[in-house]
Amino acid sequence: MALKLDFGCGNTPRAGYLGVDITTVGTKADIAVDLFTFPWPWPDNSVEAIWCSHFFEHIPGNKRGQFMVEVWRILVPGGEMMIICPHARSNRAVQDLTHEWPPIVWESFLYFNRGWRKANGLEHFPYPTKCDFDFSYGDIPHPDFDEKSQDEKSFAVNHYWNGAVDIHAQLIARK
Repeated sequence: MALKLDFGCGNTPRAGYLGVDITTVGTKADIAVDLFTFPWPWPDNSVEAIWCSHFFEHIPGNKRGQFMVEVWRILVPGGEMMIICPHARSNRAVQDLTHEWPPIVWESFLYFNRGWRKANGLEHFPYPTKCDFDFSYGDIPHPDFDEKSQDEKSFAVNHYWNGAVDIHAQLIARK
């Protein structure tokens, strides 16, 4: 059976995934792992999928690169990570005192693509130089825009504070 991990699962582990959190006490996590301490206990190329809903924004900015190198290390070639986190222009991004700086924007994921780093001369420290992901991303518009056209939703996401509540990004490990 392929290994699937739900990082920062808290009390809502994803069905079919092994729940991972910093503690099993007071959570529904299956195992306790400090995901800010590297390396992680999983072997190279051993994980098929990682679900990361409302955890990525809690990773200190200076550890996000190393975190993604570990994700890349444990994912199988073609393995997938789904990240859902508050959109940077949403109150949700800054309301929680445990969220780390900087907030996440679409362009945050560019740094985890080797070709983009190379094209932009960012192959030096402190940028992650080992991981390589293809990715796609999108937004979850604020519910106030549910009845609006796609053009109106896109305008709101790009121009209004709270036009989007979350970002979702699908990353595929390139090896």
